[in-house]
Amino acid sequence: MSSQAIAPANRADEPKLELLPKENPISKPKGENFALICQAVVSNVALVTNLRWLDPKNQTIDKNYLNVNRRLALQDESSARGRITLLINTISENDVGQYTCTAEYNQQILFNKKDVNIFRPIKFIDANPEQSAKLGSSYKIVCKVEADPSPQVTWMRNGQKVNNNNPRFTFDVDGLTINGVQESDDGGYSCEAVVPDTGEFKTQNINFEVISTPQVIATETSSPDVIEGESVNVKCNATGKPKPTIKWISVRDGSVLPSVGVDGTLYFERIAKKDGGQYKCVAANKAGQDEKSITLNIVSKPEIVESVNATVLVGKSGKLQCYVEGFPTPKIRIVKKGPNSQDTETNELGSQTLIKEDPKKRPNTYLATLNLNNVQRSMDGLYECIAVNEVANKHVKTVSSLHLTVEFQPTFEKTAYVKEQITWGTRAINLTCIAEAIPNASIEWFRGSNVNKITPTGMYKIHGTGPKSDLEITPNTKDVYGPYRCEATNTHGRASHTITLNEAFPPQAIGAVEKSEVTASSVTFRFADSMYTGKLPIKGYSAQYLQDDESDWNRAKEQTWPFGGPYVLRDLKPLGKYSFRFRAFNEAGSGAWGGFTDVQMPEISSPSEPVITNPIEPNEKYIKSTLAHQIALKWTIPTNNGADIDKYIVKYCPAQQDQNLQEGFFVSQENCQTQDIPFNSYLSQYTVENLNSKSFYRVELTAHNNIGFSKASQRFFLTSGT
Repeated sequence: MSSQAIAPANRADEPKLELLPKENPISKPKGENFALICQAVVSNVALVTNLRWLDPKNQTIDKNYLNVNRRLALQDESSARGRITLLINTISENDVGQYTCTAEYNQQILFNKKDVNIFRPIKFIDANPEQSAKLGSSYKIVCKVEADPSPQVTWMRNGQKVNNNNPRFTFDVDGLTINGVQESDDGGYSCEAVVPDTGEFKTQNINFEVISTPQVIATETSSPDVIEGESVNVKCNATGKPKPTIKWISVRDGSVLPSVGVDGTLYFERIAKKDGGQYKCVAANKAGQDEKSITLNIVSKPEIVESVNATVLVGKSGKLQCYVEGFPTPKIRIVKKGPNSQDTETNELGSQTLIKEDPKKRPNTYLATLNLNNVQRSMDGLYECIAVNEVANKHVKTVSSLHLTVEFQPTFEKTAYVKEQITWGTRAINLTCIAEAIPNASIEWFRGSNVNKITPTGMYKIHGTGPKSDLEITPNTKDVYGPYRCEATNTHGRASHTITLNEAFPPQAIGAVEKSEVTASSVTFRFADSMYTGKLPIKGYSAQYLQDDESDWNRAKEQTWPFGGPYVLRDLKPLGKYSFRFRAFNEAGSGAWGGFTDVQMPEISSPSEPVITNPIEPNEKYIKSTLAHQIALKWTIPTNNGADIDKYIVKYCPAQQDQNLQEGFFVSQENCQTQDIPFNSYLSQYTVENLNSKSFYRVELTAHNNIGFSKASQRFFLTSGT
């Protein structure tokens, strides 16, 4: 080997060994895997021999070597490509040093060397990404970094380097100390580590939260005095960062209450007596905790444990009572139930409710008594025992009903006005008695002053024996008419009432009949009110009439009118002579004919006046129209007086109020308008149109036949506003 020349691989024009990677020295992180490649750069790789790697101790790395150092391996391609690769797995300190690649080529020894170093990469061994400190404290934001070679650490915030001239900041090898932590220090920080020798760079982001100890500002409810059975919310307001969690603890037994909302409100859906006592609101976060207590006083609604009704005879004395349990002592009153019964402390009967402790010695129980003197029937009915406690400016009220029963002997007040009943023929009728009494009375029927009571027979039926009783009578004979007595009896006495049954008859014959109006074709009659009606109201009148010299009433024409009139016979012949007779009728039948009279009809004439019937308010001189531009005119159809009516004439004129004139209006005659309305036997109304609003008009209505015009019917009208 001494005869061979040694050629270090350092000139490009000579055979050489090229090592990859090219950088020298090579620095690798501890624990990594990497390869060293040695490539013969020669003109003929076939002449390359003994290509091998030497470790830092110049030991040949061969199979025997690899059997001992199993982390190393070789890929020998020297015979084919003139290349050998050294594989180092999990590099460590033992692998550090200078490695040599050597080979023989054309009687030359070729070699090249590569220095291998290791380093420890940047590692943040203590740099929690979430750190916090209490407001006002001094705190080190920890960022402990390891690396070999040693790193340089820079602190950044919001992209800007932390000011190292700020006396509140101290830069240590393992962190950034902030003296007197302020709220403005809250936010994101970056711990940046750089190893200049390796160029390695890593950043650890740290969120620094400035926290504050919770402070319970207030625990509150609408009132510390709460009503049993109501829903109650107790709020707990607390400050702190991060937002504190809130829990409620019962001071009595130390239990944590589950009914707490997300906002820290303590809920009682229906608070009970057992829920009274002291409660503690505890607000906590990672900075600490605070607490505050509140006491709930449970006020119970008064409970009416017993109500005592009363039954009293009219005129006597009695009392209503109720027993009430409550704390504090409730206000109690007994009042008669009515629309205003709960609005006064004094009972409407003039008596006050007396309160004393329960004679039965029940705890927190009181006896309320309403004394009733000279009890009257009007005092009968429902009463209320009202117990009230005052809590937080509210009435806590309990109400229970009592009943006063006032007993009294029978009375026929409801039917005392019924003293007579009427029937006729065989028409059955009921005599009715209603007896008021407490206790209920039994009713019996007697004939007049007879002491023997009536029993059901063919002509008598009894329906009910109290408090209502009907005596049904069928008048088969005249003997049934006369007085009947109903008699009611209870434990407190008796009462009687007499009803007389009288027989009804048809009306008596009509006397004189007055002819109130005679026209060419009609006669209007008026009947006297003094005639005997047979104990029944008149239902109507009938008239029969014969013309000229006829005398057979069996051939007479007949007209019937309902009671109340008008009683008009129409379509009579002008200049004719008529004989009339009349009779009245009621439910019992028709009376005898009477009121005989003769009438000589006058000649044909113009129609009677068509009277305007629009309603007018009392003491007014004009009729108010409900329409702004129209008047709905109404009238009665007049008698034609022997010649058919062919039309109506409506005349309307603007008018103005003038109190100096007799009618109260001045009429503008030059502005009058007329309208003809064809006659129709069913027509009795017409609408006058195109009028001014809020204006007065005089309206005249005239009827016409072939004889002439009727007398005009006249009214003043006022149209309404628009």
